[in-house]
Amino acid sequence: MKHIVHLITGLQRGGAETVLVTLCKELAAYGHRQSVIFFKDGPLKQELQALGIATYHVGYITLFSTIKKLNPDCIHSLLWSANILARIMGKWLQIPTYCALHTVSEHSGKLRNILDIVLPVHPRKYIAVSETVATSYKHIVPAQKIVIIENGIPLRGAQVQEKNSEIFTIGTVGRFVPVKNYALLLQAFAQLYQEYKNIHLILVGHGPLENELRALAQQLGIQDIVTFVINQPAHAYYVLFDCFVQPSAHEGLSIALLEALQAQLPVIVTGQNHQHACITHKKHGLVIQPNHVETLYSALKEYLLDRPTAQLYAQAGYQHVQQNFSSAAMAQKYNSLFCNK
Repeated sequence: MKHIVHLITGLQRGGAETVLVTLCKELAAYGHRQSVIFFKDGPLKQELQALGIATYHVGYITLFSTIKKLNPDCIHSLLWSANILARIMGKWLQIPTYCALHTVSEHSGKLRNILDIVLPVHPRKYIAVSETVATSYKHIVPAQKIVIIENGIPLRGAQVQEKNSEIFTIGTVGRFVPVKNYALLLQAFAQLYQEYKNIHLILVGHGPLENELRALAQQLGIQDIVTFVINQPAHAYYVLFDCFVQPSAHEGLSIALLEALQAQLPVIVTGQNHQHACITHKKHGLVIQPNHVETLYSALKEYLLDRPTAQLYAQAGYQHVQQNFSSAAMAQKYNSLFCNK
């Protein structure tokens, strides 16, 4: 049994944060003692506390003393700021450290990547959530220190959902930030609406671009058929979707995407040359060129007009998640890593 300290930037709703809560649940079965240290409060703190996990809301100055007092067997960090600090704390306190990489290096930006390169302290291992993420970091951190543990979600059986067949509802889940490219989705949706009036769009998330996206919907004349769901758990909304769209410029291995696949939704994601970390093009869904309104419009139209093919993709995607992306398998790999001396 280990005492594991998880260090994360904040506990707002997001992919990495959701992975942390899921991982804590799964690792509890191995008998580990777990603590979570964070800098920004959020709704997921209550979920962790309900699991009996101690949480510590700290400042940057008190981080060192908190970790020293807890004296864990290892530190597991998530998100860029926490990873940098974990590398330093682990070195100072001589604690084995594992830093999770949840998105490709391009997402961090040049300045952060330079800091990653010049900081001479590295963890015992970097944990990349996909081969794509691992490849993007091999020129930034020592490649031999990178291991791949793909994200996973709690599995459940297939469920048949009754939907409004008269309205085709397009949905997405994620933070309202530039990399998610929701402006592109609004533009493609507006173009589709010029031809087909029986459509609706739901955006579930939160973030700094909310007002800008609402203004764009108004400008495009689609404000009455676009619903914004702010800072709510996504699980209740997948059942309302007829397809799921992730128009991001780039992603790691999205929890929202895995949840959409498990909800048996046909999905549209982006990737160069139809390549994606999870989705095989025209098998588990559609992989389209990033940052291209016409291509996204065409993919949405394809699902709208060819429901049987869309459902074939949805069923293949569901089986894909069941076989390859369980949270239990993810936790087993983390447990082996943390216990490997």
